[in-house]
Amino acid sequence: MLATIPGRRFFVIAIAAAHLTLPLCAQEEIPVRITADPTLTSLAQADSGSDPLAILTAGIYFSGTDETRARHATTYASSALDYARTLMDAYPEPYARGQAILAYLHGTWLKRYVETETTIDSALIDGRYNCVSSSILYLALALAAGLDVHGVVTPDHALCAVRIGEQWVDVETTNPLGFDPGTKKEFHDSFGRVTGYSYVPPSDSAKRRDADFHHMNALILWNRANLFERSGKFAQALALSVDAYAWYRSDESLAHLAGRAHNLAAVYLNARRWDDGIAFMESVMALYGPIGKLAELTRQARAARLADSLQTMDPALARTAVQNAWASGQISESEYETMYSYALSQQANKLFQAGLWLEAWQMLEAARIQRPRSSELARLTRSAKANLIASWHNNFAQLYNAGRYREALDALAEGLSLFPTDPTLLRDQELARKALSR
Repeated sequence: MLATIPGRRFFVIAIAAAHLTLPLCAQEEIPVRITADPTLTSLAQADSGSDPLAILTAGIYFSGTDETRARHATTYASSALDYARTLMDAYPEPYARGQAILAYLHGTWLKRYVETETTIDSALIDGRYNCVSSSILYLALALAAGLDVHGVVTPDHALCAVRIGEQWVDVETTNPLGFDPGTKKEFHDSFGRVTGYSYVPPSDSAKRRDADFHHMNALILWNRANLFERSGKFAQALALSVDAYAWYRSDESLAHLAGRAHNLAAVYLNARRWDDGIAFMESVMALYGPIGKLAELTRQARAARLADSLQTMDPALARTAVQNAWASGQISESEYETMYSYALSQQANKLFQAGLWLEAWQMLEAARIQRPRSSELARLTRSAKANLIASWHNNFAQLYNAGRYREALDALAEGLSLFPTDPTLLRDQELARKALSR
């Protein structure tokens, strides 16, 4: 008896939305704010660039504290500024005055260095500070004391610099010995041990940038945004970054905003909330332009949404949808090949299930001829051909085993006309002819 050939499993291309290797954290649904807090307008109007209290008022507001703590912090800030003004008479020499301000800050307000305590209210009320909050306090007090002062930022640290004659002297505000630190051995012995940072001297200019008080206060918002992201609060982080950009417009600020928008978009997309994610990114780009990688991420999200929808779409409609997306530039060539092959495999399976083996192969072969470089289509077509050959052989075997040799031979005609060199069909043909000749 002639054995039948089991049909090969027709391999369906696995298709899934691209996994975005970005943060995903369950979070409570909250409104997403992508426009600046209106209070920034009044802060900016009150800001003359030389008013120490305006600097600290903005810093306290950016600290995000409650009304009571903000009121107490403002009172303490005013008191500290009043004291700083008395130092102009007490210390006529700028060098000594700069030292006195740092000694006053650490003797009266700053008690404990905490890397994440970036807010002004924590520094003034609780005594907990980091390089950002202590630098902003020093900046404001030095300005009140009549010194020429600005901020300095490095990739992971902040400090101040004061003009003494024709020279600029650094002030490492996190350390009571930090005035003119290059001259103090005891400072170097204690600074890194307390803060975990290394002092970056003026000679290492590639790692240092001068920063005005707008930049310094923006650091509060950026640090708070980064802390929000650590706890999965991406919408709150974005809102702070939006405010930072409105307050301090710079490439760096816009890049920070782009990063926060990117990460919030990833929350939507990793939850497969394609429509929400795409709408969010489009609204951000409408206000700020195609910042960061949002334009490409939006394109990827549209491709992922299409990939998801293909799994429930009629295969014929899926093919059309993929072709339209490719024609309009919404998907890349590799995405087109994967999705189109998937849609074809689904449509071929539908034909196979209906017993339409030849129609399935013809459809795939036509697609393969159109895209001869597609390895996926070549593989699908080979699989379809194998199933088609198996169907002809099995029909032949059934007739042959029943002794109906002429019908068995005739059943091979269609297959041999398409695949005249196929070894399976040729062997079957030889068997039928031998049976008929006996």
